[in-house]
Amino acid sequence: MTAIFLGTLIPLIFLMGLLRNEHRVLVGFFAWGLIAFMCALRLNSVILTDRQIGLSDLSIHIAPVIEEVLKMLPLLYFLIKRRTSKRYLIVYYAMASGIGFSILENYLYLTRMSLNSDGIMLMAARGVSTAVMHGIATAIIGMGLSFIQEFSVFVLPITFGLLSTAITGHSLYNLTIDSPYRTIATVAPLALYLLSLPLLNNLYTQLPDTQTPLRQAQK
Repeated sequence: MTAIFLGTLIPLIFLMGLLRNEHRVLVGFFAWGLIAFMCALRLNSVILTDRQIGLSDLSIHIAPVIEEVLKMLPLLYFLIKRRTSKRYLIVYYAMASGIGFSILENYLYLTRMSLNSDGIMLMAARGVSTAVMHGIATAIIGMGLSFIQEFSVFVLPITFGLLSTAITGHSLYNLTIDSPYRTIATVAPLALYLLSLPLLNNLYTQLPDTQTPLRQAQK
């Protein structure tokens, strides 16, 4: 798994060297998602071994806490840098962190299964469910942080509430994906993503400097 991690991370580092401004930050958050997965994998493995708990209990009660905390850590920077002119980009950065995390998680599942027709279908299902779930869970925190930048009180309680919401959603997903309601768990993240796209696109159009010089000249 370490080889896959390095083989994915190193090209992203070179790509970041070519990018500027928010594009570099976006790829940086994606790369952080990879790092967060490796940290979570190590912590979960230690807990699973030392605490002698079942894999099911780990995935429902402990792993969501560890994973959501690790994915959102870089977002705390925006609690320090208040009132940024492009604050809604925080949502996109958060989504990138979650998607980056899910990429390596899918690789892990890929190394533990055979590439027959069932395996291909499972990976496709994970691409539209688990991957999106990880992205949305972190994006919920990012969305909240983009709004509370305007406040000077209750920042920490609100941040904790956002994190708790992401953890709860993640835990519910892990609980239902191995239950008779797995179809709902598979479809729900994708449906939520599609429903949120108009809102995200609307927020992006409100950002400064999102129009090209050609569009500005046409006004």
